[in-house]
Amino acid sequence: MNFKKSNLLFKSFSNPIKLGISLAIVALNAEASRVRGDVDYQYFRDFGENKGLFSIGATNIHIFDKNGQDVGIMLKDNIPMPDLKTANKNGAFANLIDPSFITSVRHNVGYSQVLFGGEDTNPDSHHFSYLLVNRNNFPDEWDGVTYSNPQDKDYHIPRLHKMVTEVAPAELTDVLTPNGKENTKILTDLTRFPLYIRVGSGKQEVQESAEDNSKTISLSSAYRYVIGGVTHTMSEANATNVVANGTITPEGKRITDKPITLFGSIYGPMVSYGRSGDSGSALLGYDAQKKKWVIVGVLKSDYGYGNIWSLSRPSYVNAIQERAKAGTIQNTQQNQVWEWSVDALHPETSSIKAGESTALAVPLRNESLKSQDTDKERPSLDYGKSVIFDGVDGGGLLVKDNINAGAGALYFNTNFTVKPETNQTWLGGGVLVAKDKTVTWKIANPEGDRLSKLGTGTLLVQGVGNNLGDISIGDGTVILDQQEDEQGRKQAFNQVGVVSGRPTLILQSADQIDPNKLYFGFRGGRLDLNGNDLSFKRIQHSDDGATVVNHRTDKSSNLTLTGVTVSEQDLTWGNWGKAGSDIYEYAISGRKDYFALKSGDKAGSYYPTNQASSDSWEYLGSDRASAIETILERKNQQLLFTAFSGYLGEKSADKPNGVLNVNYQPARDDSVLLLSGGMNLNGDLSIKGGKVILEGIPTPHARDVLNNREVIFEDDWINRDFSAKNISVANNSTLTVGRNVSSLDGNIQATDNAVLNLGYQSGQKVCLRSDYTGSVSCDSPSYNEKTLATIPRMALTGDITLTQQSQLNLGKTDFVGSIQGEHSSRTSLSPESHWTLTGDSTVGNLNLDQNSQITLSQNDKQLNTLTVDGDLSGNGKFYYRTQFSSLGSDKVIVNGEASGDHLLIVDDIGTEPQRSKARLTLMTTNSSADNFAVTLQNNYADIGTYRYSLIQDGGTFRLYNPIVEKEIEEEERKAAEEAKRQEEERKKAEAANLTQSELISRISNTALSELSAQVNVALKNDQRLNQHYLQERGSKPKYGRI
Repeated sequence: MNFKKSNLLFKSFSNPIKLGISLAIVALNAEASRVRGDVDYQYFRDFGENKGLFSIGATNIHIFDKNGQDVGIMLKDNIPMPDLKTANKNGAFANLIDPSFITSVRHNVGYSQVLFGGEDTNPDSHHFSYLLVNRNNFPDEWDGVTYSNPQDKDYHIPRLHKMVTEVAPAELTDVLTPNGKENTKILTDLTRFPLYIRVGSGKQEVQESAEDNSKTISLSSAYRYVIGGVTHTMSEANATNVVANGTITPEGKRITDKPITLFGSIYGPMVSYGRSGDSGSALLGYDAQKKKWVIVGVLKSDYGYGNIWSLSRPSYVNAIQERAKAGTIQNTQQNQVWEWSVDALHPETSSIKAGESTALAVPLRNESLKSQDTDKERPSLDYGKSVIFDGVDGGGLLVKDNINAGAGALYFNTNFTVKPETNQTWLGGGVLVAKDKTVTWKIANPEGDRLSKLGTGTLLVQGVGNNLGDISIGDGTVILDQQEDEQGRKQAFNQVGVVSGRPTLILQSADQIDPNKLYFGFRGGRLDLNGNDLSFKRIQHSDDGATVVNHRTDKSSNLTLTGVTVSEQDLTWGNWGKAGSDIYEYAISGRKDYFALKSGDKAGSYYPTNQASSDSWEYLGSDRASAIETILERKNQQLLFTAFSGYLGEKSADKPNGVLNVNYQPARDDSVLLLSGGMNLNGDLSIKGGKVILEGIPTPHARDVLNNREVIFEDDWINRDFSAKNISVANNSTLTVGRNVSSLDGNIQATDNAVLNLGYQSGQKVCLRSDYTGSVSCDSPSYNEKTLATIPRMALTGDITLTQQSQLNLGKTDFVGSIQGEHSSRTSLSPESHWTLTGDSTVGNLNLDQNSQITLSQNDKQLNTLTVDGDLSGNGKFYYRTQFSSLGSDKVIVNGEASGDHLLIVDDIGTEPQRSKARLTLMTTNSSADNFAVTLQNNYADIGTYRYSLIQDGGTFRLYNPIVEKEIEEEERKAAEEAKRQEEERKKAEAANLTQSELISRISNTALSELSAQVNVALKNDQRLNQHYLQERGSKPKYGRI
């Protein structure tokens, strides 16, 4: 990132929590952090916290000065950015090298505890203080060598009272003692160690220019925040030290009579020179042969023109680690039971024994040394030693007495079962289970204790009844399968922390823990509901490392979020002089006045006696019920906004993603839930009240501590993806998908006045969760064009159903799917919306902003009809696919009133249409306003060899070719005229062109007709004669037959 060219927003969240950590570290010489000033200081801050461009694994990062000029490359040649969080968060003056040990310098005598994790005050992080029990200062003599120079023995590896769960230890280099012999020259060999970096929190100074490199500006005192960068060139090393000179000649010789330069070294452009307060911070070198980062030493001093680091002492470290162990239990057979008992006379001593085997003596916490404990080290806890369990799988450890192992831990390299004889407890440094091993843990830890669980193996918790202790899970798997006691009570742990990003917590039943006492600390981890249903007020989490999954594929899980509400029982009543309570009661003159403290540091100010507020106290009145109501409303208003920055569903392809349904059912309708981590639900998301917002997140940057504000670059966000089988939004609730959501996949049902805002729209409300405080704030920023261009278009896929006056508002999105909306629903497309139909769709009222687009069908898919059951308004673009040759087309039907100017773009996908007068219907409206207009893009559509125009026929808009129509009409007219002419000519020809045969036929017919007439006359005459003859004979006598 070029900070100079970015849009920087400093964000101040309300009610920041102050970080109250003070250290008294005495340095031999003045060490601190000094850097160049021509590049943005944010580079160094981000480097020190693995943020911004310097996330773990980042490589080849170009650095720009304040004028936008490229000044060099950090982490060049594909060397990955290391994890710098092995440094303690409260100063970076020590580094974790073992779950129970840190490394620093001996002259750091003032610190007594270390914390690890993020640089935040978020209460959800539950930062844990790891106490030093033994400083383990490097001795005056070691391995036969006497060290008389204090700087040669300026090294120590303190032991901690608990295993650290938040981070994995850094590795010490092993090149210093190959084959038992020192080999320090390799540290200056660029082929083996091409890059060195450091991080620290010393006094902060900036050197403005290379020309005047002696002039520096002081920014801050030590221990307020960390920065990091590369070192000067490593120039020499001996048995105890390695040196980086700030100024060297071209021949590589150091210059001692000139100030150091901070404007780049052989390792990169961002030099961080150690100064006062950086003592103990680690020197990390990249081992090119092993391709990993290792700790080479710890900073102890500077001499004006270079830094000096105390080299790591591997043999000393190994010896100290071994000294912290009581020994190893070698299990020889399955089901072998080892008994752990405390010496009744010497409770600091215990033994573990199986049958007649030799007992292993295990020192425990030593109460007799309690008087020697100080805030610098604690011999009583250091007295406790660790036990390693090895050998054949299937052994058992029976705890016969309460065990307080102090800082002693349990290491299991074999499958084992640990259980109490009755109700005994175990307290110690922690439990580490090796890879592919399972420890069945049936013993509780005492109330107030936190059990550290490490190792990639599995801890199967199967105790009985209520365990009042806590657990912090830093690695591997923990399965909670606590069993009920005789009273039906069951609680695996009082509080459960999932940290470091490595572990998985599996629930065997829903009642294993109180969900509201589960937290995802630094970098989080997985919670596997395992087919169970769990309900949270809100999910406590530190950052985006939290993940909730259901790895069970044969049974679904339901995750319910209800939001946080405060009742009268939750309020705290305070006493005068003590801050931190909700309400204070003051009895005076026969009445009782009620107050709220305005400022925590003024709790000792006198209450006002005049029934009014003062600088320190807010007067709430003299009515108790009214005062309670005021505070409740105020607190509940503050708790309306909750957030989850983690991930819902499984995102790793190599892990099962069972059905997980997420339900948001807030107690208050004005509650807001921000989801900004992403989602891959093989199940449903149900929103049954309030507002749910899906967003990306600003790229994390180190906080601007000097000005007490968070650093947010408006044009530098991380995109998120969300998916679910179905998303239902009901009960007047709202789903808003805001900025930097790359995709949303799922079928959406909105009902009962629900509102869907899908895709970012300019001026839209943007909500942010502060990882620093955990608070959520919302505003409506006005972004410039550069920032708007960085907000991606959201890919929205799925079908949407709108019922009961629900609304759909599409923003900067490409929506591919269908909509089925009732008449009462409303759908609106913003200028950057594009909807592609996957099937016939029906909407209620449809409003299209200028430049919004609707593509009515997909390529190579069926043609679709969009029915607007209500009104059409606005100024949209409709993209049609047509098949003019077969008179097929996408269609738009408007049953209500149509208004606005709309553009139709036609893409014909059919064969070459025939030359015809056919017209193709595109849009049909029942009624239209005076301002309704529909036009074709470019006023025509070219289909094959023909060009078509749009014609309105009543409320119907069709494609036609007026030229072809006129040509065909003219051709038809001419053809008709020609047919008529031909008919007339035919008739004339018939009349004028009779043939001879026709004349003869006519004559013959005439003669025959005359002859026939003559015959008929003759026959008639003959008939008359016969009649006359008969009449004559009939008048005379008849004599006989004739």
